[in-house]
Amino acid sequence: KEHPRASLHAVVRPLLTDPSVGSAQVEVVNRIVKDALPSTSHAALLNVLLRKREDGEGEGDADGVGHAEVAVLLALLQAKPPLSPSQLRDIVEGLHVTVREEATMASNLKFSNLVLALVSKYGKELASCGAALRLTSLAETITTPLKRPITTMLSRITVQTS
Repeated sequence: KEHPRASLHAVVRPLLTDPSVGSAQVEVVNRIVKDALPSTSHAALLNVLLRKREDGEGEGDADGVGHAEVAVLLALLQAKPPLSPSQLRDIVEGLHVTVREEATMASNLKFSNLVLALVSKYGKELASCGAALRLTSLAETITTPLKRPITTMLSRITVQTS
């Protein structure tokens, strides 16, 4: 907790960028997020998860997220850190890239839980920043039982803001 930036770069980033990361390493990162990483560092972690530079400049569009990042991003969103409209748009775009690059994610329950958490925790913010419609098109590709609650919540959000 004393040096969150160093922990983020020395421990979390290497674990998340390693293609051979397993469930044990993901569990370690989740514990770091929940127990050791202060909420002020959540934005930096989000940038690491979306493989963007910490200053928010440079690389442009967000990259997709892998299975390990989905689990960590889910834990991060469940803490409901304050996210800027650009961060929300980056998350939605990153999720779109993920489904486009790895079609099996549409049938992944953890990925569906991530989308559901995003909609339930940040619904109004998604609508106000214009990302709700983009997320609706993503929700249509989901093939898990969570598709219906996600699309229902999104339709309520988009109707309320229209």
